[in-house]
Amino acid sequence: MQVTPLSPRSAARIFVAYSHKDVQIRDELEVHLAMLKRNGLIEIWHDRLIVPGTDWNNEIHDQLEAAEVFVLLVSPDFLNSDYCVGVEMKRALERHQDGTARVIPVIVRPCSWADSPLAKIEALPKDAQPVTRWTDRDEALLDVATGIKTALELRRPRPSVSGAELYSPSGLVALRFNQLAYGTGPVYSGGLPPRAHVLIAPDAAHINEGVVIAGFVANEHGEPETGAEVILTIEGGEFAALEPRQGPSGEWLAPSWKGVTAVKAGPCPFGNYVAKVYLSAPIVTVRARCAGHKDRVATIYATPRAPTNAP
Repeated sequence: MQVTPLSPRSAARIFVAYSHKDVQIRDELEVHLAMLKRNGLIEIWHDRLIVPGTDWNNEIHDQLEAAEVFVLLVSPDFLNSDYCVGVEMKRALERHQDGTARVIPVIVRPCSWADSPLAKIEALPKDAQPVTRWTDRDEALLDVATGIKTALELRRPRPSVSGAELYSPSGLVALRFNQLAYGTGPVYSGGLPPRAHVLIAPDAAHINEGVVIAGFVANEHGEPETGAEVILTIEGGEFAALEPRQGPSGEWLAPSWKGVTAVKAGPCPFGNYVAKVYLSAPIVTVRARCAGHKDRVATIYATPRAPTNAP
């Protein structure tokens, strides 16, 4: 397997959670983040971007899984909202704890946030002084934007796909999976939390080509969940093969499933599963669902392969 060095991510996916009573501050903050957007460093998402006719609950759920940074606009109304705290903040903190995303609390109005689970996370603006307490609100929001930019610089890099495809997206998945299962944080010695479900996919690949995704399910002891069954669905592509078990020669057990957009992996003898997917759209979403576990969602960005010049 050959993997080239990873290049910096082009844009971080930011989920803004807020009370609708703080929409004005959200709008003002987005203005201060404009240069980060123009420079391709961030993509901002909030509930006002939900397209009419869309199932809003499913859309928010998907965005909670896809986000890399959570900006929480904390106020008395935010802390009083069952949805903001019980759904959005809860999932953001879970992903912050397992290292798959970063939570940035922004104190917009005086409130008892220090009594919440956010108390252990460094908050913005400076010294957690509420935005509305600053003499100059622009200065407060500039401090917030600067803090967010600093946090972005600490993100792990993502792979980029060149015209020559100097690395294999499928190989990268195998590398990540092996590191998870046998490397610095081995599943078999309690490296995962109880009842964990991990879905691994390449961040980027080429359109009209196939890549490999892999998953692992752990039981209440953080050990492989023998016999786990996982439902996999895909948007923007189709499944080419599924392998809850390997054949005697390592071949794919289902060599061609063209047109299939939903499959069941399992029973998985060692808690893991592998699937080959064919990418037919610029943005491909894979969802993995296993009873007793949280759904996992992976997004793959597919770009056209650059034409090669004949010698």
